[in-house]
Amino acid sequence: MSSLNLSDLERMAAIAADPARASANLLRWAGVDEAKAHGLAERPWLMERLCLVMGAGQAVADSIIQNPEIAEILSDTGELDAPLDIEGLIVEGEGLLRSANSFTHQMDRIRYLKQRHLLRIVYQDLSGGWVPEQVWASLSVLADAVFELCVRCVWKEFASGDVPVGVIALGKHGGREINYSSDIDVLFVADDSLTEMSNATRLCEKLTRALSGHMGRGFLYRIDHRLRPMGKVGPIVQKVSATVGYYHAYAEPWEMLAQIRARHCAGNQAVSDSFLEQMDAEIYKGPRSENFMEGILTAKMRYEAEVRSRGEWQTNLKLGGGGIRDVEFLVQIFQLLAGNLHTELKGASTVEAIRLLGDSGDLSEREVSLLTDSYRLFRQVEHRIQLLYNLQSHSLPADKLEQVALARSMGMISYEEVLSVIRLRQSQVRGFLVSRIPKLKEERQQIEIIEVALGLKHGSPESELAERIILSSDDPSMILDALSDEGFALRMKTIVERAPRAAVEVAFYKPLWDIAFSEEPELDESEEENVQLEIESRVGMPDWEARLGSFLRRCWLVAALRHAHHGDSARTWRFLTKVSDTVLLSSLDKVGGEGIDIIALGRLGSSEMLLCSDWDVSLVVEDSSDHLRAEKVGEAWVRTIRRICSSSGHFSVDTRLRPEGRDGLVVRTVSGYRSYSASGMEAWERMAFTRARSLRGRPDSTDAMWEAAYGLGWNERNEVDLMKVLGRIRAERIRPTEVSRDIKLGVGFLLDIEWLVGLLKLRYRGLEHTTAGIIEALNESNRMGLLNLAERDLLIDAYIFYSSLRNGLHLLEFDSDSVLPENPTKLMRIAAVLGFENENLLLSKIATDRENVATVCTQIMRGNA
Repeated sequence: MSSLNLSDLERMAAIAADPARASANLLRWAGVDEAKAHGLAERPWLMERLCLVMGAGQAVADSIIQNPEIAEILSDTGELDAPLDIEGLIVEGEGLLRSANSFTHQMDRIRYLKQRHLLRIVYQDLSGGWVPEQVWASLSVLADAVFELCVRCVWKEFASGDVPVGVIALGKHGGREINYSSDIDVLFVADDSLTEMSNATRLCEKLTRALSGHMGRGFLYRIDHRLRPMGKVGPIVQKVSATVGYYHAYAEPWEMLAQIRARHCAGNQAVSDSFLEQMDAEIYKGPRSENFMEGILTAKMRYEAEVRSRGEWQTNLKLGGGGIRDVEFLVQIFQLLAGNLHTELKGASTVEAIRLLGDSGDLSEREVSLLTDSYRLFRQVEHRIQLLYNLQSHSLPADKLEQVALARSMGMISYEEVLSVIRLRQSQVRGFLVSRIPKLKEERQQIEIIEVALGLKHGSPESELAERIILSSDDPSMILDALSDEGFALRMKTIVERAPRAAVEVAFYKPLWDIAFSEEPELDESEEENVQLEIESRVGMPDWEARLGSFLRRCWLVAALRHAHHGDSARTWRFLTKVSDTVLLSSLDKVGGEGIDIIALGRLGSSEMLLCSDWDVSLVVEDSSDHLRAEKVGEAWVRTIRRICSSSGHFSVDTRLRPEGRDGLVVRTVSGYRSYSASGMEAWERMAFTRARSLRGRPDSTDAMWEAAYGLGWNERNEVDLMKVLGRIRAERIRPTEVSRDIKLGVGFLLDIEWLVGLLKLRYRGLEHTTAGIIEALNESNRMGLLNLAERDLLIDAYIFYSSLRNGLHLLEFDSDSVLPENPTKLMRIAAVLGFENENLLLSKIATDRENVATVCTQIMRGNA
């Protein structure tokens, strides 16, 4: 094995979930094809990619060893990155089938097609190249292509002409979100014009055997058609009219729910369409009877009881409390009841349906985020578990080595961290489900103990939160005992009342307890000064991404709990900005981007980060640099930092403010920036760059950003364009019922102040040389005579107040971190957090500030007209 440098192999394998497995599998692969082993010396990046996939799953590794040539797909970036296209897959599959000399050989060729493209999906999943939804959709497209190819092959074995059967995908396959090792739920329906069903039955039976039968390359898919009419005892295929008739007259409520994600996936499209069109009227009838809904709940409670009896309530990600099935169940209930009014919900995937329900107002902003993020997490964990041996498992591993591999594959430093994040999400999802369907709630006996110890009102939101946190943790008795300590109880009460978002993290991740329950909740200066050293030390470690994500989680919690204690927005800005700058630059340097500068924009650019702020960034490199290499490094960094953010559970990177937005290059040269700003930059983009900041402090980057904002001068036409954009933002992004409550975008709120500062910078020479911060720009505007002292003080006070209000809304986990709630109880809670005696005083302060800010901003912004 001299052709492989073992030290290089050891270094490359370190990125894998299981480095030992990666090394062993790569050596097996090299032993099969020595020529390809020699080639790895010339292509170390291919070795790294092979280690990544071979260390994550034995089934995938075995397929590469069995077919050494498919590894080459990892070296073709163009094919590797291209989205899976069903027509292209079918054309490729038919090309493979032409060389087959028997039905068995045809099935082998189709298995080869699946293995080849599955490798692409696995790599994009593990590397972060594709978001989870793209991974699920790609797996579903691949399954569709395989089904269609198999239908054609099977039908040609004993018949000719058009296939008379439509294959209906159900479940996750129907929703285009299958797993690596999903059962494929299907329903076969036959053309009503058939005079006899023997060939249709034969097709479905032989197709099932072809797809699920084992050969040298294993099986294609496990097929489950128990969802057909009458289940196991029913015929494998029936005509469309008979099938629809069953659902109309005999189907149980849960069977109707299973049809929500039904779609055509193979066979006769016209037959499938006829079935789906007729079923549409059966499924989407709007509000259902009490008996119908009771039937659905009864079925759910029955399988929940079975899961508990098997001891899997905490460990089964699919069926356990607050897991995958809970998210899907809730979403499908919404789809069932609202699909007749909101037709776009029909057949939508889980994540897409959640988004649509948010758009329609059925789910709040926070609920959309909770369900989406939790569903993605559970599905990713499920995928990592199933990748290992291609087994249909939804349970968390008990084996210690598998636990370590799972943590590494999820970008976390320990299994305890993975478990804490899962427990947190399960608790949140279950709590939300129970709030919508109270019948599913379990009775708790310890609630009185908790309420007395913490001095909480019975049935209050704080009481329910404390109950859920304590009783859902790994060791409830330990927390209950600790409540007898007055200091511990006081700190727990403070966190529950003022920072619920942070409280649930503390409960499920014990390494954070030292922050939450330390005797002194203040952040001392030495701790803040050490942040940069702590981050830089973690970047130097082998599993640096996981360690950086974990530390970022810790830093966010520090900021959140300290803010809950002192409520000082300026201190929170300073700390979050320091953490953000250091994480962004250290990670970019780590992936080879030392020559690339990061341009911070928005709140990050003005060094006024909120607890809910994104990282708005753009990348720029010197003209003399290798731009092609810089672009590749930039793309790799964006994927890396997104993985780190995902691991942390907080923050997110947004690169849409770069030139040409999503369609533009990730990294621009300095001259490229100047060229774009001189020709294609709109007025609103120029305003965005009034808050630009070079994280490396490079003069050439700073000058390029200055030219982007100010290089072309400013005129009345620009102002007209800018005000049109402001109007469009408010018309499109603010709901009519939230006009007076949207702290971020509404009239007289944060957007007005930020817009005013940007406009003043663009109008007046001299002001543009102030720092990117809003507060400093307002102070300088006063010194230049653009604002009088009263106007300056009003705007600064309002900007800080609104920022604290948004931080408070975020920590309280209300429906939105930017929209003031109408619920009186919630208003009292946010009033208390901000130091007001009651909600009326808070509302009075908001109304006064809003009116005054709107008056000042309107007068000054129109002053050039």
